[in-house]
Amino acid sequence: MEVSKLEGAMLDYWVARAEGMSPSQESQMRYMPSTDWADGGKIIEREGIAVTRGDATTVWFAGWQASSDAGDENLDGFRRVAAECWHSGSTPLIAAMRAFVDSKFGPKVA
Repeated sequence: MEVSKLEGAMLDYWVARAEGMSPSQESQMRYMPSTDWADGGKIIEREGIAVTRGDATTVWFAGWQASSDAGDENLDGFRRVAAECWHSGSTPLIAAMRAFVDSKFGPKVA
């Protein structure tokens, strides 16, 4: 399934997997990072995920640019961007959790 289409319990399941958890049905009822700021907010803060509102008030974007740690620098001294991961969603948490899952598993999960 495309990460950009994940939502609800399925998005929460894949966030749990990305966090290294082995989610059970019972634990999924308590861990809801795509709707609960207590769960999702910690990930946003720890991972440095940027969240911004799109042109429409019902669209949010979240993601980041990961710099290369290899020390490769261009002539201006800035590190080259090694990866970029952005996703949209109807809420800031949905957009951010999609970006987080994509960063760990890529744009599709099975």
